[in-house]
Amino acid sequence: MALRVGAATEFDLNVVFKLPFYRGDFDLVTTSHEDALIFNVVPGSAVYCTKKTFDQLMPSTHPRYSDYKFLRSFFESFHYSGVIPGFREYRYVLLPQQLSSWFQGIVYKTTDKVNAKYTSWWSSKISVGNGEKVSFSYHKAGPAYTLKVVSDSGMFIDVDLVPVFQLSSSSVVLVPKPYPRQSKYLWRLSYPDRERRIFHDQSCAKKVLKLLKRFRDMQGAPWKKLSSYYLKTLVMLVLDNQRWLDRNLYTLFIQCLKRLLQYLSDGKIPLFHDQECNLLQDLNRSTISNMKGRLERIMKDIDQNPPITLRKYFVLEECSTGSVDGAGSSCQIM
Repeated sequence: MALRVGAATEFDLNVVFKLPFYRGDFDLVTTSHEDALIFNVVPGSAVYCTKKTFDQLMPSTHPRYSDYKFLRSFFESFHYSGVIPGFREYRYVLLPQQLSSWFQGIVYKTTDKVNAKYTSWWSSKISVGNGEKVSFSYHKAGPAYTLKVVSDSGMFIDVDLVPVFQLSSSSVVLVPKPYPRQSKYLWRLSYPDRERRIFHDQSCAKKVLKLLKRFRDMQGAPWKKLSSYYLKTLVMLVLDNQRWLDRNLYTLFIQCLKRLLQYLSDGKIPLFHDQECNLLQDLNRSTISNMKGRLERIMKDIDQNPPITLRKYFVLEECSTGSVDGAGSSCQIM
């Protein structure tokens, strides 16, 4: 009997915004930038700022001048009182929290409008055809807003909506991930196009990622702290430009679990694009220790018993369709 994982129920979607300004008027201050110390930039993050006044950025002749006040609200004036030789004073800094708060308002309003239009006083569920009814809710998790859709038949889908700023002529996007112990100006750097290329035509890697997500979901509350992006990073680090074959799915899945155990032991999952950045930095030690102990016991159980032992750490489903992308393919590992 093969272990099969059902259709994809979790999706990530970047909601991309672009600023109507000339890219050359801004500096992207990363750890390698000469002004990184001013903003306390940490690995994997950046500050987006300009030396111009907002009136210079957006004169009355600007085609989007009617949005002056709205766009101005995404920036904060910045004044540095220290004395650092060669430091060029910045006038305005782009605020991550402002994008996050504004997007949250959009989600609130959209939810209210949908409920007002499609639900009634006797039912909070929405009819989607064929007699099927669904309800949906959302919650915030880091920079993402997760829309949860649940049907009467038991089908559920989670869609993570992440607001991002895309820099013109660049594949990098700025994600408003909070850094509670760092500067309020820090954005997480993300490279979705690069990650998409890494997974392109790698069906086995996608299946491993899907299995890792299901494995995580079955291990209890502390494991929910391992976001899907952390698991995606794990697969990219193990993949390392290799071609993974479907016939090696079981071996590669176990390889990823062993690497995860190593990272939990080290207390660090390095960011793929900047390995000085630790994705586990915001998790407390007891949570990491709990996950490490659990995974050690599981790996010992797997090592000392036949491969079929792995089945009990998953939900067995009759359905074998679906993949990481939602396309139809089976994740069969033994």
